[in-house]
Amino acid sequence: MSDQDRKLAELSFLHEVAQLASSARDWDEMLRIIIERTTDAMGVEVSSLYLLEPREGVLRLVATNGLNRRFIGKATLRVGEGITGWTASARVPAAARDVRADPRFKWIQGVDEERFTSMLSVPLLIRDEIVGVMNVQTVRERAFDRAEIEFLQTIANQVAGIIEKSRLQREAEGKLRRAKLSSTQLPTYYVGLREWLAFRKKYQDAAGKNFNLMKFHDAVLDEGPLPVPVVEKLLMPTADKQ
Repeated sequence: MSDQDRKLAELSFLHEVAQLASSARDWDEMLRIIIERTTDAMGVEVSSLYLLEPREGVLRLVATNGLNRRFIGKATLRVGEGITGWTASARVPAAARDVRADPRFKWIQGVDEERFTSMLSVPLLIRDEIVGVMNVQTVRERAFDRAEIEFLQTIANQVAGIIEKSRLQREAEGKLRRAKLSSTQLPTYYVGLREWLAFRKKYQDAAGKNFNLMKFHDAVLDEGPLPVPVVEKLLMPTADKQ
């Protein structure tokens, strides 16, 4: 395949991934589509995605189609730990022809499998900030060439953009929900406040000089979380005895 044909094939793949990701029903399906298509495009047996949790400084496995799926959301590596963590720390790709001979490699019990030999990791960057790492692995020994490394990095760049867009969309939806909730709760709050103030004045008028605000509040609290009209019926007969 000529360089031009390869570039066209890569562009076609990236366009397809973008379309499939945008039509995904949810976050998990989007990640699954990206991982599966990357595996096919790279001609590998495994693709995996780790996303950074900045506060904890760890990379968490969020998607894979060849490693133990029971560890999705559970398996973690610290930044700088293993080939994945090294890639996140250095922010450059890392290729290992044989992971068993690479001192950076760290075996994750229950996740990694001995049958996988070669590995390529590339960083996910958004505005030069690391947000995750994408890995591919093969059973047979393989020396990833420059074109393959650049292609996986291009995929990772697109994935980073998709993740950022999805994150911003979720934040916007969250803000909208909170705004709607606040606009719904605010009138209810003021209605409730007016009811309590009206009841307190009525009780104070009935108690006259004997009214004691602290005793009033204690009496109200003793009745528990009841509607204002119910509390009023319970307490008004005692107002003149306060």
